Amino acid sequence: MRAVQEEGLSPDLLNQVRSELLGPEPNEDRLRTFLMRELDLSAEGAKDLIYQAVRQLNLSVFPPVTHLELIHTEGCNLACTYCFEKDMLGYRKMPVDVACAAVDLLFDYSGDEQVLSITHFGGEPTIN
Repeated sequence: MRAVQEEGLSPDLLNQVRSELLGPEPNEDRLRTFLMRELDLSAEGAKDLIYQAVRQLNLSVFPPVTHLELIHTEGCNLACTYCFEKDMLGYRKMPVDVACAAVDLLFDYSGDEQVLSITHFGGEPTIN
């Protein structure tokens, strides 16, 4: 199988992915199946290729992402009177793999920016 090259997609392949994802009825499964068949990729390789294509498209259209706010938990032990979340139901915590994926996304979408920031928020973040 071919390795997925992260440094850039060929213009033809990028255009095929772009037309599928930005078309009137985008279908990631159809695109993944096409890439697996045409490029002899595994399902994971096709998924990575789609991610790289979407990343390149976003970097060409949107400004770089330089800030991330992680909401670690809805739980809190402070009981602040001004809290807007105190009456919410549930006590959910952000799984570690979701937090790691969010930080990876920040790095992937930051372009050439040198200064990035992460705010830890949500209930009392150190609970999680």
